[in-house]
Order: sequence, then structure tokens, then C-alpha cells
Amino acid sequence: ETLHNHPSIVAWGLFNEFGPKGGWKHHRGIGGGFKRRYPQKKRQEIIQSHCDFVTGVVHEVRRRDKHKRPIHDSSGWIHVETDLWSFHEYQQRPERLEKILLNLPLCHIDGHSGQPLLASEYGGVGLDVGGPFGPRNPKEFL
Repeated sequence: ETLHNHPSIVAWGLFNEFGPKGGWKHHRGIGGGFKRRYPQKKRQEIIQSHCDFVTGVVHEVRRRDKHKRPIHDSSGWIHVETDLWSFHEYQQRPERLEKILLNLPLCHIDGHSGQPLLASEYGGVGLDVGGPFGPRNPKEFL
């Protein structure tokens, strides 16, 4: 009786790690990252297309959600229009993770404007030696 009409969805999480890791300005991928991979005009087109797409999805969810739940546009790297700000930090050593959380690097909070802040992925085990199915990955992890 007391749970009648109680929502089980408390927020919408639309995307995960959508866009280059660390964001447009802080990506450090192959060849120097996003900012070195394309000429500036092409980068601006990619960013605009990404932002337009995410904004369109956010607006559509807002339009359809009668309960007006918070929207988490993308867990992790790039936020466009969000009610919840998140970052991913995979530091394995608890003492180092604590230091990072007490003084978040710019790549985690660049653009943050007062939304609740979530460490939506942390710790865990990271192994990247040629991609998830790369030839140097130990067979027992595949």
C-alpha cells in the first residue's frame, strides 16, 4: 500500500562513455588525442554533431517523462546537458584514489556547473594491451 505509485526509476542514464575518453580537450589517445587527429574545422563539426545528438535525446526524454526525473546525459567523459555530473576514475590503489577524489583533476570536472557529482565508475581492473581482444591480452581474461 505505501509503495503505490512509487517510481522505481529515479533518474535517466542515457549514454556511457560517449565521445573521446577524457573529453574533447583532455583526450590523450593515439597520435596525441582528439585535438591532433583532425583539423580544427572537422573537430568543430564532430563536436557540434555530438552535442546536437545528445541534446536531442535529452530533450526527447524530458518531453516524454511525466515525472520530470533527473537526466544523466553521459556517464563518464563528456557532458552536454545534464542534471548529474559524473566521472570515471580507475586508480587501483585506495590511497591514490582518495587523493584524486579530494582534489579532482580538471579532466573530471571541466565544465561542471553545480550538478550533483558522481564517481560513476571507479576502481576495478583495467587491462588494455591492444584493445579488449588484442593479441597481447592474456587468454584467461578473454
